[in-house]
Amino acid sequence: MTTAGAPDERLGSAGAPGPTAGAPGEGLGSAGAPDPTMGAPGVGPGSAGAPGGPGPLLVVVDMQRVFGEPSSPWYTPGFDSVVEPVRRLVAAFEHRVAFTRFLVPEVPEGSWTGYYELWPFARETAAAPLLELVPPFAGAPYPLVEKPTFSKWGPELRALAGESRTLVLCGVATDCCVIATAIPAADAGMYVRVVADACRGVDAAAHERALAVMAGFPPQIEVTTVEREVQRELSHGPPHGPPGSG
Repeated sequence: MTTAGAPDERLGSAGAPGPTAGAPGEGLGSAGAPDPTMGAPGVGPGSAGAPGGPGPLLVVVDMQRVFGEPSSPWYTPGFDSVVEPVRRLVAAFEHRVAFTRFLVPEVPEGSWTGYYELWPFARETAAAPLLELVPPFAGAPYPLVEKPTFSKWGPELRALAGESRTLVLCGVATDCCVIATAIPAADAGMYVRVVADACRGVDAAAHERALAVMAGFPPQIEVTTVEREVQRELSHGPPHGPPGSG
């Protein structure tokens, strides 16, 4: 693999383009674009369908080997440190969980053409295994939303969230795919909670910058913590509506 500086997703970080200009984003060597015929559009094979029960949907963003393995050009520093916080959230939310992962199209179009010219390793067949989720999440019986874009927002997450209209985001990278999912979701009328200590960015500064941007969109977006989200679930409240309502 070609070593290419800092990891995948980033918001204007040095060393690699940000999400507005082709950050080393996620999506390597997939066998093709995600198959929109598998359940809801963009929901991958092996999905368990819509999560059960009322309440917000936990969305685990792109916890993939390509961001978790130090030898990867898109390694996200601190990735290992969020595996346990994410696992704790998954256990707390039980069946109201969805995972996402980034894929690459067979033929990139538009600005993505230049993006993959910067990161040619991503389209190599040998890179495909890195696209899988990391343990302990690989093979988990949850819906898997797969998209060849930084943002994972779309009709799939809207349908999975149900009447709660609330997403709770964790994963990587704060400064690319997390923020790229949060803002469009909020713009579409969703409530979004971003679990700061269950996310990581290209570095600590980029992580904090992205959190600061998202915190500037109240009441649509709230920055929260693992402990607060677990306690919300344990207490079965507050009602899962507007952030900060309890």
